[in-house]
Amino acid sequence: MDRPVFLLASAWRSGSTLLQRVLSSGPELFVWGESHGAVERLRLLRDGLARHRGIFAASARAHAARGLDAFIANLNPDPDRVALACRAWFEAYYAEPTRAKARRRWGFKEVRCDAGHARFLLDLFPEGRVILLVRDPVSVLASLRSVGWYRDAPAAGEHWRRATESFLDFTDPRALLVRYERLIADPGAELERICAHLDLRVELLDRTHFGRKVRAASGPPTLELPQLIELHRPALREVAMRAGYDDPASDPRLVWASALRATAVRELETASRRVGRLGQWLRARARRISR
Repeated sequence: MDRPVFLLASAWRSGSTLLQRVLSSGPELFVWGESHGAVERLRLLRDGLARHRGIFAASARAHAARGLDAFIANLNPDPDRVALACRAWFEAYYAEPTRAKARRRWGFKEVRCDAGHARFLLDLFPEGRVILLVRDPVSVLASLRSVGWYRDAPAAGEHWRRATESFLDFTDPRALLVRYERLIADPGAELERICAHLDLRVELLDRTHFGRKVRAASGPPTLELPQLIELHRPALREVAMRAGYDDPASDPRLVWASALRATAVRELETASRRVGRLGQWLRARARRISR
């Protein structure tokens, strides 16, 4: 329980759920899902209290000298205890439910974290291990466009760029960089590498998950004009090539004519739905007035 696994993906639609399923299929480890910002909130709590260390220390000295007659409005425990409290939160939230599943190690996956969050988690759990999962940005943005909860292309592209760049600059030996493409192309070899890093027995994992289609998308991957524009952004292209991918702007999937057509179709469909809702509202309004 002192050796958790943190599976951090640089963006949505990068294969983190697939790897979560595979790693959880054995008898040793259970990887929980996304906590929707809990890691960031706890890191902000730790860092915020640390910034007030001087004020807290002055209040502690005043209280030690004058007792309750001192100004104690800022009297706090030692900020070093915040890390213990954050660790206790993770243990209560993840470790205890993992024991109920008869597993001896816990973990979770996240798509909202970067290397700064990985450093925070390893500060709390020095024996922990991190998987940094990346996928090429063209596939990420195309796949994102096919889901109902899609984020706009500039926000998604910038999230991928910032997180991926931080992963590339993170050199802690407790973190392992994994590319989705290699995981899919040669799952056996990549699982061997991942399990060696995590100290898991690879023969106990269920590899059939790689052959199962569990789609969360509502349609096929699509590239429209906003995605093409984002994939031509110099900052994103630079990080993509640093990560070992070809220049996204030269990807053969980026066809301007098809993107224009797909964008026009989507805009027409959106306008049609809006007109339909407006007609429904006008008819309902007319019926109420007629009464």
